[in-house]
Amino acid sequence: MKKKQLLLNRVKEKCSIEVEAQECNSSYDGKFKIGDTDIDPDWNRQNNSRITGELENGNQWVWCNPKVTISLGGLKTSSELTECSFDGENEFMESEYFEAMKEECINEIVDKLIDILNTINIDFEEVSENDSVKSEYLETMEDKCISEMDDIIL
Repeated sequence: MKKKQLLLNRVKEKCSIEVEAQECNSSYDGKFKIGDTDIDPDWNRQNNSRITGELENGNQWVWCNPKVTISLGGLKTSSELTECSFDGENEFMESEYFEAMKEECINEIVDKLIDILNTINIDFEEVSENDSVKSEYLETMEDKCISEMDDIIL
């Protein structure tokens, strides 16, 4: 198994995931748009009062900047969208947007870990998976490096 796949699997198992609906920099003005272009007038007409009412009732997900933060040890990375509308946190977390943002963050963490491992000269790919002794060494070193990553990073 390649180094990146080993790390991807481990990071997915061990990372912390946070989601939040940050307040938009611009208030909802009754139009879902990109720049000055109203991208879906029918959607706006159908949803304007619902969004306004939900915002007044404290549903921050109905008009927000969703943010996903992934952390592992001392590493942390985030991905954000702007001016989105979801019925709630569950709808966001079931969306393709959440999955894409989560994968983007996990890949950034893995890339940082690979940079760290390369800096301290641990190259898992030099070890042949067909050689049981070397393969066992690979697994031992990978486990040790991942479990002690806090010490390496900090």
